Amino acid sequence: MGLHPIVLDTDPGVDDALAIIYALNHPDLQVHAITTVCGNIGVDQATINTQIVLSLLDCVVPLAMGQNQPIYYPLQTAPHVHGLDGLGNVSVQFESLEEQVVKKSAVELILDFVAKFPDQLRLVCIGPLTNIAQAILANSPLMRRTKEIILMGGAFEQRGNVTTSAEFNIYVDPHAAKIVLESGVPITILSLDLTHQVILSADRLHQATLCSNAPWRDFTWSITQPCMRFHQHQEGFHGMYLHDPLAVGYLLRPDLFKTVPAEVRVETSSSSTRGMTVANLHQQPMTPNAQICVAVKVEQFLNHFLQTLLDLP
Repeated sequence: MGLHPIVLDTDPGVDDALAIIYALNHPDLQVHAITTVCGNIGVDQATINTQIVLSLLDCVVPLAMGQNQPIYYPLQTAPHVHGLDGLGNVSVQFESLEEQVVKKSAVELILDFVAKFPDQLRLVCIGPLTNIAQAILANSPLMRRTKEIILMGGAFEQRGNVTTSAEFNIYVDPHAAKIVLESGVPITILSLDLTHQVILSADRLHQATLCSNAPWRDFTWSITQPCMRFHQHQEGFHGMYLHDPLAVGYLLRPDLFKTVPAEVRVETSSSSTRGMTVANLHQQPMTPNAQICVAVKVEQFLNHFLQTLLDLP
């Protein structure tokens, strides 16, 4: 398999941090840049969190700061899930970091790499889609040369995780999601319908860390604990959903996933259904604008994820 050139757009976030390690630690991915966006946490802290992950992996990747507000709505973050710093409250341990942020904005860097790798570059989007939408608004013809946008977001037949009808990434900036879905770029969506099929238990992660010599093994355990406690309190299992790592997993192991074409629409205006994603997953659409992942081989994905994440033999 040849290298996949990607730009990773993210709002770390605990599962984002795991997804970044997963992507950077796999030889089949060539991460040309990481761009940050407001979402789970404000964009300043999201950028700091990304630098922490890069420092732990001793990895130098161009890092650009993106949008600090959604297009229309005030920013809503998720400290109750990810900790006050977005990273399980461990960022205080990392006070002196080498500055990796480039002078260009996230939008500029995204456009630069689409131009550098026309019809080859994939954008892996695991936060709200504000940066991507702004890049489309800035240069729509160029952005249509993106090979694929792989995004984690939405809920179709599952209930949402912010409101009954809306998943977090789409809820935070539904206007951005609408722009992306109407862009004409090939899109693959990993929604809650898929990600709620995959739970990483605390026991399984603990056992994997015991088998690992990766310098970041203790970090992966520490950052996940508040998130796992949240799910234990809210849903009765001591573990977490691997929302964002699944987007990376789809790129690395598409053979593990089943997709269906769909015509996806996003509700932007109604206060009661803001961020709702609507699609019929059981009928061939006349004008599909996305592929929706509907199933995954759970055990094979979890094995691949943990092996890559923790450098397991």
